[in-house]
Amino acid sequence: MSRPLLNGIDLEALTAYTEQVAAVPADAISSYGIEAHWRGGVHSEIRTLNQSLGDTLIEKDFRFDVGEPEQLLGDNRYPTPQEYLLGGMAGCMMVGFVAGATSNGIRLDEVKLTITGGSGFAWLPRRRPAGADRIC
Repeated sequence: MSRPLLNGIDLEALTAYTEQVAAVPADAISSYGIEAHWRGGVHSEIRTLNQSLGDTLIEKDFRFDVGEPEQLLGDNRYPTPQEYLLGGMAGCMMVGFVAGATSNGIRLDEVKLTITGGSGFAWLPRRRPAGADRIC
């Protein structure tokens, strides 16, 4: 017999996890890491390190490439570091939205996030502060 799903999430597992972290808040603390390997020019290969969630070690071995468009000395073959940051933020927010809706019994038909941001180059003479001044 299959377990009930809402929005693609196992309701029993969500309830059990929620109860577990309410009882032991440290079980909700997650740690992440990566190693970046320069591959020439502005191309880097990123490898994920193992993740911990509370006392549980989660083995990870994912790889992805980071680059820049031609205008920023790359070849436009890979997403930029900023696109990965925005994508990571959107993915994290999506998990929170969907898990929150699911825990409240709300069925979702579609959820879409559009996030934009901008940054400058820290090594150039500053006419404005370095970094993103806003994320929308």
